[in-house]
Amino acid sequence: MYIAKKRNNHKNVLKVLTVTHIECILSVKQHNECVKKERIMSEFSQMSLFDCLYENYVVKKPIRLIELFAGYGSQALSLKYLNAKFEHYRICEFSINSIQCYNDLHIRDYKDYSKDKTKNEIINCLLNYGISLDYKNPINEFQLCSKSENYLRKIYNNIVATHNLVDISKVKACDLQIVDTNKFDYIVTYSFPCQDLSNFGKHCGMKKNSNTRSSLLWQVERILEECVELPQILLMENVPEVINQNNIKDFNLWELKLEQLGYKNYVRVLNAIDYGIAQNRSRCFMISILGNYSYQFPTRINLEKKLTDLLDLNQNNDLFLTDKNIESIKKWKAFNKPLEVVESTMKKNISPTLTTRSGANCSSMILVKQNQKLRYLSCKECFKLMGMKKNDFQNIEINQTKENLYHLAGDSIVTTVLMAIFGKMLNVDYKEKIKEVITNL
Repeated sequence: MYIAKKRNNHKNVLKVLTVTHIECILSVKQHNECVKKERIMSEFSQMSLFDCLYENYVVKKPIRLIELFAGYGSQALSLKYLNAKFEHYRICEFSINSIQCYNDLHIRDYKDYSKDKTKNEIINCLLNYGISLDYKNPINEFQLCSKSENYLRKIYNNIVATHNLVDISKVKACDLQIVDTNKFDYIVTYSFPCQDLSNFGKHCGMKKNSNTRSSLLWQVERILEECVELPQILLMENVPEVINQNNIKDFNLWELKLEQLGYKNYVRVLNAIDYGIAQNRSRCFMISILGNYSYQFPTRINLEKKLTDLLDLNQNNDLFLTDKNIESIKKWKAFNKPLEVVESTMKKNISPTLTTRSGANCSSMILVKQNQKLRYLSCKECFKLMGMKKNDFQNIEINQTKENLYHLAGDSIVTTVLMAIFGKMLNVDYKEKIKEVITNL
């Protein structure tokens, strides 16, 4: 157990540093050794004083789920796969494609909520919402006016149907309508943007008031400070770089803020390969529980299906690389070498981490070998590697292009990891539920 004193506002605050915190201040070599040790020790709970002092929090009341930075709702999907009793209470998501996907996957409400509005009124509403076409920037008036009226009505209807607050910077605590916490367990999830943290991103960080995409984290602080009744559980997910040496100072400030609000925080880096999915995808999770309660992270489960078990044998020819494609890729000067990685991929029988461009003709594409030929992963295979059942994939692929599907998969969270995390909160047999999901990929 590692304990250190931190000074804030001239007061000593006792801070419990977990293994993952310590990793961030070690050298690269020490970090790698620490990661290996953590994998060996992963059958044990995260070390914390709170494990000894407090009882585990168990969700017993009906759940009202609030997903900030929702994407297509992998958190909701994992609760559904656990057969949990929950309500899609609110989401906050500004990407048009993600909102459509969320409705197709979870709500399936296609009523016309726009019937009393003119096209211009809908355009003004959508401009005010701050929706995005490119996952980065709000759409402008010229772009909206160029779209068909049916398309605009469809976007508007999806926003209403999903109870979507859209723009995190405009959300107020009253919009979340957190009430009757004696009757409901509120779970707020926040997978804030990783672009400025990720190894594939800009490394601009998440410092407060820095105006980076990753600094949207601090909008969550503002919202929580406004709350009359606080949600009982917070779940953060992001890339492991959120706690590396470049970002640990800001991360610790965030933890401290949550502690001041009354939360106990539990942090762990989890990998999808330890929860039944053949993808080497590590992500940092923080569980924050209001009050004097403990949380123990889930233990690993065996990886029973490898990458080749998830590949579909009958694929379209357009997924396979031609000799001309291969020769062109060999000349790339990019840091990532997809042709070199494929041999390691097939030997380990584990997929590398999916990105938003896994299916694109770029250095971050993922290749597999089938019948001595190289090919891209299909969209369906990518969603298998994110833990989505085949019938759910069929629901979402109808209204998405191939490019959008690859992006949605790479930008989400593996459901089986979330199932294990939520399973511990719900005190259910998540391992059997995960096996059921893997059987139906």
